[in-house]
Amino acid sequence: MKRLNLLLTPLALSLFLVAITGCSVEGQVEERSYDVKVTSGADEAKALLENYSSGTSVGSEADGFDILIKKIKEESPEQAAVYEEALNAITAKPRDRASIAKKALEKLSSATPAAE
Repeated sequence: MKRLNLLLTPLALSLFLVAITGCSVEGQVEERSYDVKVTSGADEAKALLENYSSGTSVGSEADGFDILIKKIKEESPEQAAVYEEALNAITAKPRDRASIAKKALEKLSSATPAAE
């Protein structure tokens, strides 16, 4: 029993010191910052329509269409109607998503002048 106490006491003391001081060494943590590109609602919706036009399935992102439409209405009211119509139609008829998305993209490209 005495021998067991001789082994457990230093072990318990070591664990106690590690718990108090922690395992990390101060000054070793390097802070990093990352630039995040903020996209507009119209850019997000256009990316979704492009994916749908190529056959991508409608997923859980459809739950956020109403929030996306509100964002587009704040940024670009003139385009919001086209996006709203397309996203609502895709929600109602997911099987027709490719043709709905293609038509909406055509409307948007004809309504937006080329910026070149």
